[in-house]
Amino acid sequence: MGGAAGHMAHPFDLSWVSSGPDLLDFFDRAKTFVEKKGAGAVKIDGVNVSFKVVGDDDVKQFAVDRGSLKPIDIEGITMRRVDDRFPEGHGMRPAIKSLLTILNAALEEIQPELKQLGMWDDPSRFLNTEYVEGMTNVTQYDHNFLAIHGLNQFYSRIGKSGAAKGIERPGMQRPEGADAASVEIPYKAAVMESLVDKLRPYAEEYGFKVYSSVPTERMADIDIDYSQALSEPFTVRISDDREITKSLGEWLQEATNPRYKVVRLQDDFPELGLKKETHALHKNLYVAILNQSRPITELIEGDDGEAAIYGAIFMHAARMLGNEILQGLTSPMGDVMVHEGIVLRDDKLFGPNPVKITGEFIVGNLGGG
Repeated sequence: MGGAAGHMAHPFDLSWVSSGPDLLDFFDRAKTFVEKKGAGAVKIDGVNVSFKVVGDDDVKQFAVDRGSLKPIDIEGITMRRVDDRFPEGHGMRPAIKSLLTILNAALEEIQPELKQLGMWDDPSRFLNTEYVEGMTNVTQYDHNFLAIHGLNQFYSRIGKSGAAKGIERPGMQRPEGADAASVEIPYKAAVMESLVDKLRPYAEEYGFKVYSSVPTERMADIDIDYSQALSEPFTVRISDDREITKSLGEWLQEATNPRYKVVRLQDDFPELGLKKETHALHKNLYVAILNQSRPITELIEGDDGEAAIYGAIFMHAARMLGNEILQGLTSPMGDVMVHEGIVLRDDKLFGPNPVKITGEFIVGNLGGG
């Protein structure tokens, strides 16, 4: 998920996950959550788009907002301005026009729901959606659809430099420490379901289906068990004559979360998809360490080796433990393993924002556009 809604957190992005034991604690909570509630949602592998309502009382219409400080985003990319925002040949052009056509056709009918969601007179609120037309990123779907993930609101923001200097984006007050463009806000699920139900016949005319949150449920014959994944060995090739092998569980007991610490490499490694300066949780760096493509001493410069190794451990744990969660879940759109993953929401267990578990997709989307 990108654009106005921003990057949805992986488990290692959560502020309270600072160590390997913390990451294990997260996955224990996730297991408890899906076993008791089974209430995750399918994470769609689509293109993120944010729709808001703009205009005065006489003329309202839907518009797209990519979340930047460009005036066209703040004002709203209406149907007549799509070509101004997306250059000729851009893949989003035709889909955005289709989706705006669908939403505008339904505007009068869904007006009550838009008012209840607080969107009718507040363009800082938007529908956080993803659309799919065939193979949008990596996953091949058998139909085109729009998935409405939820309701977000922009934080207020004023540009500080360059062409954006002094440009103001209206929105809610930004809490201290928040750096995202927007935040997910609560809404009544019944209202969103009503909006989606009303949209469906309009979407069908253009070959789209519409979903709200696609729920997951436990498969009764599959247990979620991390023990085998945690006992699997993980080998780090330190140099040509030295390597360290420990189980994933042992690595996690000592690992600290490097987060997105800058990691300097010895050089660019285009064959590995790596540039000289990257970060500790880069998926290509993880794959290079996992596959032992280069010894750490030949790959990493200076004292950044520990951050790179622990980053790989966190990525590997999120992948392997995530697989254990995903393989035990299904949904109305099929088994969750064929999708990008799941989204979990629970303030008490995970924090105020949604978190995603993607398992194999951490490496599977290396081929994504």
